[in-house]
Amino acid sequence: MATAVIWLAISLPLTVLSLWLFALPIKAALLTSIALSLPLAFFMWVAVQSANLVYKWPALQLLGLSTILISVLLFTAPLHFFLPSLTVGLIALACWLAVSLFAVYSAVN
Repeated sequence: MATAVIWLAISLPLTVLSLWLFALPIKAALLTSIALSLPLAFFMWVAVQSANLVYKWPALQLLGLSTILISVLLFTAPLHFFLPSLTVGLIALACWLAVSLFAVYSAVN
């Protein structure tokens, strides 16, 4: 169950963005993201259970960044009706970076 949640929350958004940017074969990209979900789920489980912030901080940052990416992908997906995939991928990547940097800036200040 946790692996499925990690796949939906972290691996799938990164896979969608990489499909838009690099025009990868869909089947290979999905199989790769599913294969990487199990070690990622194990890392997230260990990190969340740990009291050590060295493990917990990257896991929580990854979860936060992927949540932002999901939102950006949902808002940029309709652009596929008007623009090629590479352009939409670059717009999504730029928006993701801008929102993430703003989030880090807001958290620090």
